[in-house]
Amino acid sequence: MSESPFFYLTLDQVEELHDLAVEGFGGRPGVLNPDNLQLACQAPYDVWQQERGDLWEQAAAYACTIIQHPPYHDGNKRTALACTLVFLEVNGYDQHDFHEGTLFEAISWLARNELDRRNFAQYLRDAYHGASGIWAEDTGPGG
Repeated sequence: MSESPFFYLTLDQVEELHDLAVEGFGGRPGVLNPDNLQLACQAPYDVWQQERGDLWEQAAAYACTIIQHPPYHDGNKRTALACTLVFLEVNGYDQHDFHEGTLFEAISWLARNELDRRNFAQYLRDAYHGASGIWAEDTGPGG
């Protein structure tokens, strides 16, 4: 088994991001499902290990796993977004050009199963480089 060249968020770091999201925006604190929290922390590594997924696919795995398997009572979408962005940042991708409104829209599409992990990863790739991409045309509501 080879070691990943990426830095991953620990369970404590994910919980801290969740706590900050709930403190900042409200909601019921606390873990709803500890197994889902473990799953969320493991998912990006699994994407790398099993699929050789790149940085963007691993970042998307945080968001998708937290949204599809909610570990918390409230704040799962905010935590998913925070984990995605912090993962990118700790891996050297902090100078992004994400449009906040589009990013929130993409997270909402994930929550409604109107966007999958691979398309969210493509959105992250495109948006990081300032491109709008075609992902929204192909995967958004009515697309």
